[in-house]
Amino acid sequence: MDDSPFSAEMIAGMDRLSGAQAVVELRRWSIDSLSLHPGQRVLEVGCGPGDMSLVLADAVGTAGAVNGLDNSRVMIAEAKRRAAHHPQVQFDTGDAQELLFGDSDFDACYSERVFQHLDAPELALKEMLRVLRPGGRVVVVDTDWETVTIDHPDVPTTRKILNFVTDVFTTNGWIGRRLPRLFRDNGLKDVSVTARSLLVPEWDADTDPSAIGPPFFVVLPQAQERGVVTKSEADQWLAELEKLAQEDRFFASLTMFGVCATKPQ
Repeated sequence: MDDSPFSAEMIAGMDRLSGAQAVVELRRWSIDSLSLHPGQRVLEVGCGPGDMSLVLADAVGTAGAVNGLDNSRVMIAEAKRRAAHHPQVQFDTGDAQELLFGDSDFDACYSERVFQHLDAPELALKEMLRVLRPGGRVVVVDTDWETVTIDHPDVPTTRKILNFVTDVFTTNGWIGRRLPRLFRDNGLKDVSVTARSLLVPEWDADTDPSAIGPPFFVVLPQAQERGVVTKSEADQWLAELEKLAQEDRFFASLTMFGVCATKPQ
């Protein structure tokens, strides 16, 4: 993100996704599941531009505190700008797999669409549990990239591209389905699971280069470099997808999972 010339476009894409019904519902479920109260302290791991941190701040009130953490300086700068009128929110750069907080510092921990990018998501969860007090609640929301669907007449090429996104491009493409097991393997109590499907019935290629998931201008060149598709196949596939969108015949979807649990006393 920090070295990308497209950081503004990426933030804009995250903002669009934040307004999607599936994300809105998952965030509402997360707030309800965390059972937050005024005066509590909450950690968000991978806060991005900080929108959800502000929602968490509203839940704990001015007597509470929210710490947002992200490894991107660009994201943290944007988050600080958006939180100018929320003095109870603090943002810092840091590593999700090595949190710079003390044991049992937080009443609740939250992370959304971050574990898919981590080399060791199981370590990130252990770190979240370390800084969570006994009896505290933890929620992790993430995508399972093999649930992505894109309606395209070229089925073989579509399968190759989507499998590349799941197996190579994304560090942990199956993390959505893995989350319940990770929670149970760490001895958490009261594990609950939910899911929402993000439906994308239209796409404007001029304003959103990704359509769904990572941007095509990033994915397709890497797929070509790995020999997954040729340049001709990639160009033709994208052109046909854009044509479908222009004709109002586009459809895609993906499924995101949320898992909540309690740290044993």
